[in-house]
Amino acid sequence: MAEGRKFEYPETMTDDEIARLGVLVSEVDRSVQPPLPRSWEEIAVPGKECRHANGILGRLLKDHFPGMVKFPGDNHEEEPAFTWHHYKAKVDGNGRSFAQRVNDEFWQYYKCEDGYEEVAEYVMEKACRKLVLDMHYEVRIQSVINYHFEHNKVKLAKGAARAKPLAREEYMKVLPRWVINESVCWEKMVDKWCTNEWKAKHEERQLRRAAMIRIPHHQGNQNLRSFRNAVPVSEYKAYALSHKAKASAVTPYNDSDPAEAYTSLTAYANMQQYKEVFQETHGADSDPTIQVLDPEVVMVVGKGLLCFSWFAPSAPRSYCADLPLHTPEGGASNDHRPSGASDNNDPHGSSPQS
Repeated sequence: MAEGRKFEYPETMTDDEIARLGVLVSEVDRSVQPPLPRSWEEIAVPGKECRHANGILGRLLKDHFPGMVKFPGDNHEEEPAFTWHHYKAKVDGNGRSFAQRVNDEFWQYYKCEDGYEEVAEYVMEKACRKLVLDMHYEVRIQSVINYHFEHNKVKLAKGAARAKPLAREEYMKVLPRWVINESVCWEKMVDKWCTNEWKAKHEERQLRRAAMIRIPHHQGNQNLRSFRNAVPVSEYKAYALSHKAKASAVTPYNDSDPAEAYTSLTAYANMQQYKEVFQETHGADSDPTIQVLDPEVVMVVGKGLLCFSWFAPSAPRSYCADLPLHTPEGGASNDHRPSGASDNNDPHGSSPQS
């Protein structure tokens, strides 16, 4: 056990997260434990394609978008549902929060394996918090793409669209499907993008993005477990290879490869530090590249940060449910299940990825 190593909770962690991750400790007489997982393990039904769980969630978040939300209390005003907390705060006519509606419909597409319910609830929370933010980030870019195609007959790639914000009146001409009945909400969202404060922050982040010398990884929308399904190697080697090339183009792992062989220098530094701590813990002759990742070592190297996400113990296993098509609550009948297709009627395939 890796006892005696200390670390502090990241400032970005909420009190609720710290309470639920009570296994993270800094006392000298207790061992460092890993956090709960943040990803799903999807088990396909034979003969059926298993859709990505987060892809389904992303579509449901749009189908059940709350629109304008007012938090309890006199100090709050109505505002667009920019976060997962807004979904929790708004209640429909049946007394259910919009977050509960998303959760209930999600489990019509999947079945959670017995014994994983509590962990699945935690992963659902983490996924939805990120997906709502991603949804708002992507919709502005998609609106730029759609506007230029519909009004200027010009096809823009996402990279170009990021650098070409529209004027307020132009945004108002390309409402996405999921806010088509929430015009006031869309106006508020657009107003935020048009403020000097937002523009300054956007320009700052563009400069940071441009300063990136290399891409962070080659996993795409796959987690490390999915990458390993395509490249059957140890967890450590899968992490290494995912920072060298796509699963379809990787070469065999070579422990002597220098930092220049990796697209992420940070990932290479993490790997070297993991090796050092692993051998301090298990002996100088131990080989971390062929062993199962040690969660205690991972947490020590990552200093307790959740973003150092090599390890996902006991991931909730969800089965794709073989259910009949149905009509989402409060919406028109679908002729297919959520699939991550464009929500802005994208004319050339650049649709937001949930």
